[in-house]
Amino acid sequence: MLSDMRGKAIIITGGAGGIGRQTAIRFMERGANVCISDIDEKAINTALDDFKAADMKAIGIKANVTDRRDVARVVRYCIDEFGGIDILVNVAGIYKDRFFIEMTDEEWNQTININLGGVYNFCKETVGIMAQKGYGRIINISSQAAISGSIMHAHYAAAKAAIIGLSCTLAKELAPKGINVNCVAPGIIETNMTAGYDEVRKQKFLDLIPLKRFGSADDVAQVIVFLASDAANYMTGQTINVTGGWLMHS
Repeated sequence: MLSDMRGKAIIITGGAGGIGRQTAIRFMERGANVCISDIDEKAINTALDDFKAADMKAIGIKANVTDRRDVARVVRYCIDEFGGIDILVNVAGIYKDRFFIEMTDEEWNQTININLGGVYNFCKETVGIMAQKGYGRIINISSQAAISGSIMHAHYAAAKAAIIGLSCTLAKELAPKGINVNCVAPGIIETNMTAGYDEVRKQKFLDLIPLKRFGSADDVAQVIVFLASDAANYMTGQTINVTGGWLMHS
C-alpha cells in the first residue's frame, strides 16, 4: 500500500489532459494538495468541476510551459495556496506526425520548446524551493520513443530522450539536497493524442505489445504516484518503462 500523502503539495503540468488528470486523481485519493497547470483553460475548469463532483478538490491555473513568467506564476500560486512545493510532475507535451525530411524548423522548435523546455522551466523554478526544504520528488514523463525511436516523430523522440539525460543529471546533482528525480516512459497510451489512430495503425502497434492492449492513463498514473511515494525513497535517476512489454531488456 502506498504511503499517505496528506499535506504534500503537488504541481502537475498538462494536468487537465489524460495522464495528468488521472495522476491528479490518484494523488488526491491519497490526500495530497494538487495544483494542475495546463494551456487549455476550458479543460482545467472541466477537470476541476469533475473533481468537485467526485468529492475531490484541486486548484488549477492556465500556463504556457515555454513562458518562464507563466511558470513562475504557477509556482507562486502553489506556494501561496499550499505553503510550498513537494512534488513536481512534468506531463505537458505535444507531438505531430511528420517525417524528418519534411519537418519544418517551426515544428521542430515548437516540440522541443514545449516537451523539453517546459521540463527545464518547471525544474528551474522549483528545485531551489525543494532544496531549501531538504525534500522533493520530480517525475518527468519521457516516452518509449526516447529509447526505441519513432517514425515520424524525430522531434518528439529527441525531446523525450533529452528529458532522460536531464533527469539523470538532476538526480546526481540534487540527491545531496534530498530531491529524487525519476522518469516514466509510457508506450502507446489511450489519450486524446492517440485517439486519431486508424485501425491499421492500431493493429500494427498491438502486434508489437506482448500484453496486446494499449495502456490506460491510470497505468501511467499509478507508476507516477509510486515514484512520488515513500515506497520509492531509494530510487532516483531511473526511467520506468510502461509499455505493455514492448520494451524489454534481454
